Amino acid sequence: IQDLNNRIGSLEASFNSSSTILGKYRELGPLVFPGEQADNSAERIDIKLQKIGSHLPDMRKGMWDALTNDSADAGRQAIISARELIAQVLGEGAPGFTTRKEKAKNLMSKYRGSIPEHDLDIIVASCDLIVAEHDKINKLTHARSSVKIKDAKRSVEATERVLDLLLGSET
Repeated sequence: IQDLNNRIGSLEASFNSSSTILGKYRELGPLVFPGEQADNSAERIDIKLQKIGSHLPDMRKGMWDALTNDSADAGRQAIISARELIAQVLGEGAPGFTTRKEKAKNLMSKYRGSIPEHDLDIIVASCDLIVAEHDKINKLTHARSSVKIKDAKRSVEATERVLDLLLGSET
């Protein structure tokens, strides 16, 4: 183990030193090979979430933290976080509008500049799924049943899809 630690330390030192080849390339960011694009969509979405509400990127991180937590209650927490994040994005991002569809149209117009009807349909259906998963866990909680992590994952993934369609991951 000591030998492995020494090798890792040596690599880290090389990477941080601007006099080495690794160090010179460090400032370029992640490697992107021809035909690929660096995917910074998560960061781009967080920047747009920050514009809607300064607490929203932390809520998004908390949703993912809950999903990856190994506690028995992690799935329930992730689903609650997903529902609350979407509710706050729609509520704070499009105040004055009544329905989810109206709020989604408003946000898409602000952040994407266009409102493809098929994307709007996906957003509304995904929001319905997120709310249904939330309602399901409320019923399970009263029945003292546990939440399946696969259900939580679906809810978190649907939330990410909604955020991407609402706010667009392109700059």
